[in-house]
Amino acid sequence: MKIPLFPTVNSVVFPNSSSVYMIKREFSINAVKESQAKYGSQIVITSQKDMATERPGPDQVYRTACLCEVTNVIELPDRSMKFAATAKVRFRIDDIIDADSVFYAIGETLIDTFESTPKLLARKEVIVERLKRLNLQLEEEDKSLLTHLFDAAKERDFVWSICQLLRHEQIQHRSLSLDEINRGVSILDALTVDEKKKVNSGMARMQEILESSDLVKSLQLIENILGI
Repeated sequence: MKIPLFPTVNSVVFPNSSSVYMIKREFSINAVKESQAKYGSQIVITSQKDMATERPGPDQVYRTACLCEVTNVIELPDRSMKFAATAKVRFRIDDIIDADSVFYAIGETLIDTFESTPKLLARKEVIVERLKRLNLQLEEEDKSLLTHLFDAAKERDFVWSICQLLRHEQIQHRSLSLDEINRGVSILDALTVDEKKKVNSGMARMQEILESSDLVKSLQLIENILGI
């Protein structure tokens, strides 16, 4: 399966999540356009290993990604683009084609099937109680998500939902001020070298959860992040 590829700079995408992106890099903009024009709005979204890399090569992006649907594309006057993407399933990237103006991912989707066990249910309960005690400055929709976490029908959906919540902790950098946004400052311009290292480290931890095919290991990784 060949699908246009969009490497994110400072986030990890998980199935069953929706995100909004502001992009300026030409190869990313072309990937979104190609997705809509020829691929039924499908796009593969992965993460760069180093957020400071302007044009990542095949070895500079993670190979476990998500197959997503592109919606609400807006081309802006400064030639940048805003769009939304809904992540559907995990996608394993076997090869990457750099066609100069756009990247393509060659690979296949990964389908997870897991069954509940007493051990998994016990871990879920511990994690939910820990999340309830954390001050994650949750948005209203995230608070609702937290309320229903323990009732998640599928164990893997439970993991993905937690990872969406942990985006608040995954990448700890300050938000850009309105003045900085108006001046066209990017998060890459605003962060110090040490802050960029923290971003890369946070992304690597979340990527390890995305890549794991062992549900118990995924929950253990989440517990480590939460300090349980």
